[in-house]
Amino acid sequence: MDRLDHLPHTGLAAAETSGNVFGQAWVLNNLAHAHRERQEYDLAGRELEQALAIRRGIGDETGQAWTLTGSGYLAAELGRRDEAVRLFEETVELFRGVGDRHGEAIASASLGEAMRRSGRDDEALHHLGRALEIMRGAVDGYGEGFALTKFGITLHDLGRYEEALDRFDLALDARRRVGDRWGEAETLVNCGHTLAALGDRHQAQVSWRKALAILDELDDPRADHVRGYLAPHDNMAEPRDHGLDDPAASAESSDQV
Repeated sequence: MDRLDHLPHTGLAAAETSGNVFGQAWVLNNLAHAHRERQEYDLAGRELEQALAIRRGIGDETGQAWTLTGSGYLAAELGRRDEAVRLFEETVELFRGVGDRHGEAIASASLGEAMRRSGRDDEALHHLGRALEIMRGAVDGYGEGFALTKFGITLHDLGRYEEALDRFDLALDARRRVGDRWGEAETLVNCGHTLAALGDRHQAQVSWRKALAILDELDDPRADHVRGYLAPHDNMAEPRDHGLDDPAASAESSDQV
């Protein structure tokens, strides 16, 4: 077992020993996130199913919504686009039903991105705009940076590169304002790909190097992916979401454990 999931496994054992079912579900979500990042999709799926069963059993609707959000990301990575859209639609309604504005906005942004991947461009922009509206109204800097980055990725996918850069610049402002270093790295990586798509290889490398410095500072193993972008290759302008920022794994309060 490596450092990516050593602490979550330790936390799961502690939660099981103490009988803390809230904690068990929370740690299972984080384990699923770690395994999804390493493309261990079967493990991630089983852990999400376990977390969802626990949360349904105790009537934790907010927790159910976060677990289903993680399931949506998993479905999207596996190319199950319709399933991802359905899951994110469900989470939007769940968060709205419990009055969790932050969660609703995260789910709306994720739904927008999933709809774009399904070719539903107008609906995608609508949901991304809705997410941004909620975050700004709530003065939620973390959420605003997340939504703006998703907006930028979607605009990149649509070939609207200058508009994408505008969103990334705003996202960087929001994320730096609240000290969201992981989020800043995610935005910088995607900004680099958009700059590369515009033919500005130099500025793309500047953006990637800034992201790499942050990830190295945080001792994040995903820095190796960014090092790969700095080497000459044919896919430097490929639009992608790099998985550096998964609210389903990090947004829940640790006081549940």
